[in-house]
Amino acid sequence: MSKTRYPPGMAARTFLFDLDDTLFAHRHSREGALAAVHSAFPRLQDRDLPTVQADHDRLIDELHKDVLAGRLTIDEARLLRFRRLLERAGPACTERETKSAADRYRSAYLASWRAVPGAIPLLASLRPHGRIAVVTNNVVSEQVEKIRICGLEPYLDATAISEEVGVTK
Repeated sequence: MSKTRYPPGMAARTFLFDLDDTLFAHRHSREGALAAVHSAFPRLQDRDLPTVQADHDRLIDELHKDVLAGRLTIDEARLLRFRRLLERAGPACTERETKSAADRYRSAYLASWRAVPGAIPLLASLRPHGRIAVVTNNVVSEQVEKIRICGLEPYLDATAISEEVGVTK
């Protein structure tokens, strides 16, 4: 395989980044939020947290496709995800219990949003050398808010979010 060679003094001018778990610490937020749900619901405490996390991740993968395709809203998918998660650990759950778990998760998830350590210094160091863009899957409102809360906006020239562009990466 041959390397692309740039003329002397010329370097790459565009830097592309994913958002979740590249610039935004999604795993950190998800794990803290699931720990909050796990500790609040006795039916989940019979299962260890890593098992609950693995089930949660599988449910996200299953349902997120429906969100991206417009068959479910992000809120509908969250409620369905927690109903299924709770029911994997016991009998059918009530709508109130499902909503309580989903709300507890969302509240803890939002409260822990942060940039990946080192992300902002990296973007700041690249900024003088080219354009910076985020290419990410998810719904626009969620990703734009993550970028804003994490303080990434000043470093970005462009974003391509799957919901907005109509294609996932």
